[in-house]
Amino acid sequence: MRRTACFWLILALCLFLTGCGSAHKEPTSYEVDGFTIDKEAQTVTKGEDVYHYTISGSKVTILYPNGAEYWWNYGSGDTPISYGGWSDNYDPARYVSGDRLLDLINYKAPSPSGRSNGIGFLLAVIGLFNLLAPRASWYLSYGWRFKDAEPSEAALVLGRVGGGFAVLAGLLMIF
Repeated sequence: MRRTACFWLILALCLFLTGCGSAHKEPTSYEVDGFTIDKEAQTVTKGEDVYHYTISGSKVTILYPNGAEYWWNYGSGDTPISYGGWSDNYDPARYVSGDRLLDLINYKAPSPSGRSNGIGFLLAVIGLFNLLAPRASWYLSYGWRFKDAEPSEAALVLGRVGGGFAVLAGLLMIF
């Protein structure tokens, strides 16, 4: 009975700790190499020049400040070939090239934190438990399956070594 209660307590703790992270939302506006990309307004700004873009399906159309258009159709499905073009008044010598603007539009802003603190903490706690109480860890993992069973010395040593590695990995994920 006591082992069952301990199992449910550990399971509840695991579920609680893995739910601690916040959902990552990509920012709607960010800066890259002097350009300001606003995903909500669908604009790319460099100095005084504002480039408006639209995305419809696999086609991206960029409207330049002088009214010129640059478009690119990303291939998909039966047509895996990408192709594009521009209007007659497109001037890559005066304005930023369409290829560069496409790269900026498709750029993924880095997440504020690529680390998983909840999972790292959980890993460190479980590793610490294995490191400090390898016999109890063995009973929770294997011992409950057998009547009057005892862990071998090798199982206890490997439990401690694995716990040490888990603590180290958990701390690396946190920091």
